Amino acid sequence: MQEALPEVTRVGRVWNPDNPIARDQVDLWDAEARARGLSLRSIRATSLEELDAAFARLAAEKIRAVVVNGDPVWVINSKRAAEIGLRHRVAAIWGHLEIAEAGGLMAYAPDILDLYRQAAGYVKRILDGAKPGDLPIQYPRWKLVVNLKTAKAIGVTLSPATLARADQIIQ
Repeated sequence: MQEALPEVTRVGRVWNPDNPIARDQVDLWDAEARARGLSLRSIRATSLEELDAAFARLAAEKIRAVVVNGDPVWVINSKRAAEIGLRHRVAAIWGHLEIAEAGGLMAYAPDILDLYRQAAGYVKRILDGAKPGDLPIQYPRWKLVVNLKTAKAIGVTLSPATLARADQIIQ
């Protein structure tokens, strides 16, 4: 987010406290924001209604950028989640690629299709006789998806570095 919108000094973070992965990252996010000289406003949300209220709060506090932790609640409702960001005109980077594809501004997340391909490769190798313990650890490929249509709609200009780094740009 800091690369995409270099002028941003105040950033929001929306996370679901019911998600143990997000809960484990709270202290890390706070420390990272301080290290980058950012003021971080952390808001909890467990439903789309609370997500909407969180974005409304951020907009009212003039916080124009938010990082939304990946969570099944958001990805299951990708279109509605993306519409919330658009309606409140808050630049959001989501933890699910599907949300940027549904109209969210940006997403940075593992490529789930690539994970399935990796899993299929493991299965094939095991069926061909490889011992599971002998197989190398593989990590997911992360992707950055940018939706320029949404950027225009909310009135933000993303940095050239972010556009150059993007794996997919939605016009």
